[in-house]
Amino acid sequence: MIRILGKVTHTDGRVADFAGGINALSMWEAYAQRQNLNPNPEVSPMTWTMYVAYASLPDDARKGIGFDTWKATIDDVDIEVQDANPTHADTSDA
Repeated sequence: MIRILGKVTHTDGRVADFAGGINALSMWEAYAQRQNLNPNPEVSPMTWTMYVAYASLPDDARKGIGFDTWKATIDDVDIEVQDANPTHADTSDA
């Protein structure tokens, strides 16, 4: 399981926490395909960070606006991606 946690700081100083997971990553892949972007986060790390934060916010925090409009209102994004799987292949007896 993948967990995405963080906060966005708006240009007006407001701060919003977010939490997401695989759904936010899937939304990024779909957006990247629509925009003809490479979905690899290493290729466009800032756009990936912004979009995953956007997709991880509750619907009411996005206020019904699209990503390109929303990102113009953001000053900073702090994001942490966690692998929440308690068992990894390299440490498992399986």
